[in-house]
Amino acid sequence: MNVQYWLRIFLLLLVSFFIISPPQAASSSRKPLEKDLHTFQRAYHLFKTQKPQDAMSAFQEIFITAPNHILADYVCFYQAKSLLRIKKYDTARSRLQQLRTSHPSSRLLQEAAFLEADTWFFQKDYDRAIQAYLALKKKKAYKKHSLMPELYLKLGQAYEYKQQYISALSLYHQARLRYPANSVYDRAKHAEERIARKYPKSRAFYTTQQLLKSIDALTQAGKARDALPFIGMVKTYSLTPVNREKLALKEAYAYYRLRENDRAKAHYRQFLRDDPESPSLPYVLERIGRIYLRQGNMAAFLKIYDQLQRQYPKSKHTAAMMRLKGKEFVLQGHYEMALKEFKLFRTQFPKNSLTSDILWNSGWVYYQLGKYQKALSTFERLVRSYPKSYHREEARYWAGRSAEQIDQLPKAVTYYHKVIQDGKNSYFGEQSQHALTRILQRKPSREEAVNTKKKDLKWDLPVTFTTKQGLLHQQKSNAFLQIGLYEQAGEELAYAIEKDAKSHSQYRELARIYYRSGNYHNLFRVMHGHFGYWVQFGDASLPQEFWTLAFPQSFPALVNKHSASCKLDPYLVQSFILAESAFDPRAFSAAGARGLMQLMPYTGKRLADTLGITIVSPNDYFQPDVNILLGTTYLKELSRMFSSQFPPIIASYNAGEHRVRTWWKEQYQHDPPAFISMIPYRETWKYVQKVLWYYREYHRIYDTKK
Repeated sequence: MNVQYWLRIFLLLLVSFFIISPPQAASSSRKPLEKDLHTFQRAYHLFKTQKPQDAMSAFQEIFITAPNHILADYVCFYQAKSLLRIKKYDTARSRLQQLRTSHPSSRLLQEAAFLEADTWFFQKDYDRAIQAYLALKKKKAYKKHSLMPELYLKLGQAYEYKQQYISALSLYHQARLRYPANSVYDRAKHAEERIARKYPKSRAFYTTQQLLKSIDALTQAGKARDALPFIGMVKTYSLTPVNREKLALKEAYAYYRLRENDRAKAHYRQFLRDDPESPSLPYVLERIGRIYLRQGNMAAFLKIYDQLQRQYPKSKHTAAMMRLKGKEFVLQGHYEMALKEFKLFRTQFPKNSLTSDILWNSGWVYYQLGKYQKALSTFERLVRSYPKSYHREEARYWAGRSAEQIDQLPKAVTYYHKVIQDGKNSYFGEQSQHALTRILQRKPSREEAVNTKKKDLKWDLPVTFTTKQGLLHQQKSNAFLQIGLYEQAGEELAYAIEKDAKSHSQYRELARIYYRSGNYHNLFRVMHGHFGYWVQFGDASLPQEFWTLAFPQSFPALVNKHSASCKLDPYLVQSFILAESAFDPRAFSAAGARGLMQLMPYTGKRLADTLGITIVSPNDYFQPDVNILLGTTYLKELSRMFSSQFPPIIASYNAGEHRVRTWWKEQYQHDPPAFISMIPYRETWKYVQKVLWYYREYHRIYDTKK
């Protein structure tokens, strides 16, 4: 009996040990982890506040006490960066090598490779730096890395220090051609010009064929002004007749892209005199005609058009001019004359690639003339014959409008339904929904439920990772979240998703992190990328959070402040920021536009002068406060100019107020879709629809929230 009693006691104690001990062990293991995380947080703060010696010591503390810490790869990386700042290059490299060997699955490996190459550069061991940079440059996996543009500059500088000026100039030149829409462009340009000026022998890099290709690349990238010096350089070379002709056309086109119309026209005219037998004459005549049209000289335009018709009746350039002639008649309100030109086009060029555009314009003119049956037939032909035309959605909408006008309501409903099925949240999708409501009010029995495409999105599913790599990087993301380092948390979670299932719930969590950290640009990429279908088509079952993430109020304090001072709707300003830069404060276009609202330096300076603000450098436009202030000031000017009518204001922001003044007519105040459909520039046509769609969404989301 005693034996059984003590045996029971022993078993109870044993069970108690296994039940109680694990939580105590877990608790004791959590405390060092939390302590090490806070040490990491402190070390990172020291690193960010330019205290590398203190940061290194703090990171070393983690390195010693917790070598297997969840963020051990970051400890190595930030230690290396701290060591680099205090010029301990060998030790920095040893840390990076340790990162590479001890953490082969780290997200930081590529960035560490760039940093290791930098250690040789800053140590002034330029031979090894060049070797390291060239090795990275050749790796396919690194070509799109965000640090690659800077690599080109550093590699060029390394060649400079080695007095290999041709190689240096070549690298700077390559950087300009590869990254015209990157902020490294201006630095590469200045470095290239400096070397070419200081070391004339380096110009041996500039062969005729190299420069001809570079002139094309720069001009097409919106850098025509920068192509002109190279054109001047090639002029000094001994050229073959073929290359001389190419150069003449490139110079004229550069001025054409710069809208220096008289100079472009003079060069094209000179080409006609110098090369009267050239096969490029139809192209040159078309360019001259376009310039006359820009200058509002219709008589001269028609003279060039007649010359093309006589001499080159089957040329694609004659077809392009015929289309321009018809569209110009539309803009001037000469609808019958426009129709005559469009009919001639379809007869003379039945298989031309511009035929779908001709059909669109013909249908729109018929509608303006009140010939609704002909308009309907033309739009139907366009949709049937050219199902991939970018006019398809718009043509279906106007087919519905035409059918409605002649009381063919079932057909109108069908076309409106098709527009909504393509994307009910688009501008014309919204207009089609309004049209269906209008029809329902007229004939309640005519309207039917819209059978839209639908893919269910289960928004609130728990987030799970199933792969070893996915779980590891999710844990790192969670660790960063614990200490408020949202940037790193987002980067780790994005990496985890790439290594896992790429599920909706994973991307939802990533979007939440970006939203919390104010990383609106990456938030946009997730919501309008991965969740783009639901953003476009909508879903009544989606929670408010989905729409708040899809259309966030970016930089709210700045937007609200500057909108109020300019008496603008902040939702309109948010819509412009979203359309212009996708919330990226560092956005930089090839044309030179900068920042959230994509200000061109000359426009920004003019606006700054009116406000008494000093702009020290074009890079000032990357500052959200400065950019939004000047952008809203410009919108205020446009609002006054167009009496607060949104469509011409939006069009002017994209295409310029001088052009839009010639398009905007009083009649369009009551029919904005008609104005949008008339816009002759495809980019502006799409842009206006996009901003209006965004603006509607902001009001729908946040007015409901209130």
